[in-house]
Amino acid sequence: MSNTANRNFLFLQGPHGPFFRHLGRMLAAAGAEVWRVGFNAGDRAFWPRDASFIAYKGVPEDWQAAFSDLLDEKGITDIVLYGDTRPIHALAHAALIAYPRYLDPVTGLACPVEVALERLETDALPAMPFRTRIASEIQDLMALLGLRR
Repeated sequence: MSNTANRNFLFLQGPHGPFFRHLGRMLAAAGAEVWRVGFNAGDRAFWPRDASFIAYKGVPEDWQAAFSDLLDEKGITDIVLYGDTRPIHALAHAALIAYPRYLDPVTGLACPVEVALERLETDALPAMPFRTRIASEIQDLMALLGLRR
């Protein structure tokens, strides 16, 4: 049995192009439930599965309540997003407090919440080049799916 069973992924905004679509298909094929929230026509264009696409039509001020309801309604266990500086994603980062899965930002290993908070408070985060971050994220997803190089 895949280690994605009983996992519900919520995709927010991602890179332009088909990357999120392909990743969503891989996760669904591995047994996960996959949802995509779209905020604009570009988000919709690259996510052809109507049943799993949720168009957010509200105003930014209502996003917090809508996001919270969505997490509960869909039983979201994992949030996938690209770019941690987008305003719409700030709430997703805060949601990790309610739905914790803490990773040490220095080692990348699971850790207690106290370690993650200490790293963030002391700004003890390593500078990681963009390509290294992307490669790391892809490796994590491949491991999640049980794929090997």
